[in-house]
Amino acid sequence: MAFFEEFSYMPNTKVRVIDNSKIELTCVNEVSGVTPRMLLWNFLNRTNERYLMWHPKHIGFEVLSQPLDCGVGSIYLIKQQWEGGPVMDTVAEVLEADLDETKAVFRERIRQAELPLVIYHRFEVMPGGTRIFSNFTFGSDDKEQNAQLAERLKIRTEEGYKVAFTHIQEECKNFEKIVPKLFEAHADDRWKGK
Repeated sequence: MAFFEEFSYMPNTKVRVIDNSKIELTCVNEVSGVTPRMLLWNFLNRTNERYLMWHPKHIGFEVLSQPLDCGVGSIYLIKQQWEGGPVMDTVAEVLEADLDETKAVFRERIRQAELPLVIYHRFEVMPGGTRIFSNFTFGSDDKEQNAQLAERLKIRTEEGYKVAFTHIQEECKNFEKIVPKLFEAHADDRWKGK
């Protein structure tokens, strides 16, 4: 992968400009009292009510299509708004969902041509909780479209950078508040390992 530029305005975060001026946001967050299994269950079993609980800037969530196991191939309509930005209606498709004893992986793709985005999360066991490695890759093979997308996201400015990563950090901290209770109340025995 060709590498062109990288910068950071906050600890444990980084932006890289990569192939065809794609924008890659990466960050690491730690959450207490939540396991990788709980996080993967949460992503695969989202509902509108749970999505609204997750972050105050989340506006709506709807399952458009879903296989019986709620996993790969699930398609969602997601509405949210970053601080100071427009409401974003996006259609997301689950591309990967995997779990083993030490980690879980979740990857989804935003399907709109005007917002090409792949989201990858790796949830790793740590003492007392989970370390979340997140990667958001914005862009397509169209370099001009990617430059316009970067301008719209304002990710090269310190303000735009902080808006994006603050939203992500807030989402991660909110996992501690909501996921253990939701998992206990709603996860079936298969997820609980019984």
